Amino acid sequence: MAAPKLHIPCCMCGKPLPRTKDNIQLLDAEWQRRFPDITGRLCCFGCVSAHHWWCRPHGVYVDGHIPAVDEYTGRPKSHDKNSNDHLGTPGRLAAMVQAHPRVALAQGAEEYLRHRARLRNLPREGKARLNALLDEWDSAKPQPAAHDEHVDLDHWNAMMGDTVRKLASARRKLTKREQEMAQILKAAREAGVPAKVVGAWETQADMVFDQHED
Repeated sequence: MAAPKLHIPCCMCGKPLPRTKDNIQLLDAEWQRRFPDITGRLCCFGCVSAHHWWCRPHGVYVDGHIPAVDEYTGRPKSHDKNSNDHLGTPGRLAAMVQAHPRVALAQGAEEYLRHRARLRNLPREGKARLNALLDEWDSAKPQPAAHDEHVDLDHWNAMMGDTVRKLASARRKLTKREQEMAQILKAAREAGVPAKVVGAWETQADMVFDQHED
């Protein structure tokens, strides 16, 4: 199955982060302290530029200042001067989501990361870490209003079976079928269909897509 397109909003302005530019920014805890209303930490270059600030505007650190941390050593930086010292290494959107999946989940990258977790060529250790993170994410979600045993699985199984048959017989417009599949899987999760059932459907769909690629 083709990777879902990333539609991730900037944590500050809410506009979609560009997928082709290599200047997506990663904010740190001091940015979050100064801007408590932001959601996540992936930010566009425009917002970072527009909200420049100094750590010691009057010669001493402002109250509550959280020291910048070196992303390679994990140690506090010795001389953080301004907002630029509180940014991680920038990159393209897909690379930032893959490098910082926990941050990306909070900004709407769940579908993309679930797709990555099913990739055959993803290294075993990376797949294990990603699946563990997704399990943690699922366990933290509020329980759906309808309990699992109240979900009409016959309805969902019939819908998914029909979609898989369409995928298997498709010769054109495969992308449209992929989008349809993704929408049904998302709706099933939101309706409270057990995760194991949804996972089985995803595996079945992936097998069909693999056959098309062959």
